[in-house]
Amino acid sequence: MAKRKQVEVQSVNYKAMLWCFDKGYKIYPIPEKECKGNYECNKYRIVIERATKKRFSEKTYTNKESHDKIWNIYEQLYQKQKKSSR
Repeated sequence: MAKRKQVEVQSVNYKAMLWCFDKGYKIYPIPEKECKGNYECNKYRIVIERATKKRFSEKTYTNKESHDKIWNIYEQLYQKQKKSSR
């Protein structure tokens, strides 16, 4: 089994998260349909919401992986904004 990369939570991530909040992004995990009501189920999709638009991840993640991925998305959105503002 391949070792999973750990996400380091640094101040940059918090800046990215706050920037996303200020811009109206909401990023959160939701359980798969077959998992509703089953607390032992560990399959989640990521939702990226802004205004009335929602995008769902194609891939499913475990609970831990979903939270790591959310941090990565915050960072990606923030870095993309930084590059475009140069």
